[in-house]
Amino acid sequence: MITKPKHYHNHVTLTNNSHNMENNINPTYSLPNSLLNRPLAILSLGSFVLERVIKLSGWPQAGGQDNITIESITNTFGGCATSVACFAARFGLKSSIISMIGDDEPCLTALKELRDAGVATNHMSHYTNEQGSLIRILADPTGEWASLSMINPNLQFRMADLPSIDYFRTTKILHIDGYASLSPLGNEEVVFEAISRATDAGCVISVDACVPTAKHATGLLKRIFGYADITFANLSEAQLLTGADTPTAIIDSYRRMNLDLGIVKNGMHGSYIATPTSSVHIPAYKVDVIDSIAAGDAYVAGLLASLCKGIPLIESAKCASASGALACQGAGSLSNHFSFSDVAKMISQVQ
Repeated sequence: MITKPKHYHNHVTLTNNSHNMENNINPTYSLPNSLLNRPLAILSLGSFVLERVIKLSGWPQAGGQDNITIESITNTFGGCATSVACFAARFGLKSSIISMIGDDEPCLTALKELRDAGVATNHMSHYTNEQGSLIRILADPTGEWASLSMINPNLQFRMADLPSIDYFRTTKILHIDGYASLSPLGNEEVVFEAISRATDAGCVISVDACVPTAKHATGLLKRIFGYADITFANLSEAQLLTGADTPTAIIDSYRRMNLDLGIVKNGMHGSYIATPTSSVHIPAYKVDVIDSIAAGDAYVAGLLASLCKGIPLIESAKCASASGALACQGAGSLSNHFSFSDVAKMISQVQ
């Protein structure tokens, strides 16, 4: 049984007064002082996939024989945990990833790019004579997309590849993506062992939901959220997880989970940042969109990286929103290379 230590907030019983305060007081959150000198900012646990992004001139209609033109094909890589670790490294932070990877040429190319970016990959499960899992993504002119998965079932998380507790003691944040516990990509036992080690090491635990887990393993995702200090979910994931319809009702549900910090991502409509006593809406940044793949992962990386840099919560949330917008200006998860200075520049241009 994992005992969850809360870093900051005790459970807050909501009253009408606390609701009224939300209109006047911005939420605050910062990492515990005990973590600030730890060298590894983010240890990311979850998925790695190869991506083939196919940009279409329009969306095929059922039963039709329209001639849809393929405008471009981009080969890149991603996966929620991989993208968060890579974005964080590009932002100048030390990051590491726990995942699994094959040894075909695209995997080796992706591995080199991760290492060149500064991501530590020594805790990826390396499989010889295996191809990486491939996601084919169809994107339309508006930036919307749908994915077709070809998952290699031989690529599995291995308990032996989990870092020791001493490694966790060098880490500020353990970030878990929603696919980490969902078969065939993930392993529930590995996830909870990682949570146990991170808890014993005093790490902040961050969790990002995903639609398949929210739909098909809701109870499991709730259990994982129960150990988290920081949670992320898009609006549909949060609705599935909480049974609530509106952001306000979702935030109330988050508070009953005793979260230090709960985030609801809502794409072009911005995001909601909530603590036990207050909440705020953060607007999205408008950009010309190529596709929205990994925009949510860039948002997560932007927020966590900013907190690791000691930036106040509201400014961190703006960095997160700008990161998500910049990710929309490239095809696939990681083809648009942008730095933290690019994030700051976007924010300054709007203010």
